[in-house]
Amino acid sequence: MPYSLYLKKQNFKFSSSHFTIFSKNTAEGLHGHNYQVAVRAQFAEIQKDTAMAVDFNVIKKAVRALCEELDEKILIPQTSPYLKISDSPHYKNHCEVQFNDRHYCFPKNEVVLINASNITSESLAFDFYQKLKKSLSLEKFSITVFETAGQAATYSI
Repeated sequence: MPYSLYLKKQNFKFSSSHFTIFSKNTAEGLHGHNYQVAVRAQFAEIQKDTAMAVDFNVIKKAVRALCEELDEKILIPQTSPYLKISDSPHYKNHCEVQFNDRHYCFPKNEVVLINASNITSESLAFDFYQKLKKSLSLEKFSITVFETAGQAATYSI
């Protein structure tokens, strides 16, 4: 495809906590990242009357909305076979997460359950892609999630 656009805006970011699970018995400690998101889209042609492939503002609004959902949240992988996630029997509106002998209790409004088996740059890129695919009409695009400068994962089809 001859046309492509690349958007990596300063406000395509979110700060979240997580821990990566390496195996049934091994995981990182709870920590955070200042994630950055980039979108690359490809187009076969542009609109003749506007000389644009797409309105950038539509993409920017959708990406910012997804970033805002994750900003200042604790990300928990909803489908991990190694985690037990439940409502807290001790604290109203709290979520309990157990990994082996580690036990966490978080306010529910500070937790985002991600439809993934682990919280990685790869799973976040896939999650963004799936959500943007539903809300945007792009021919072909990819999502890159930077965990830190120089360290990222991209998902595209």
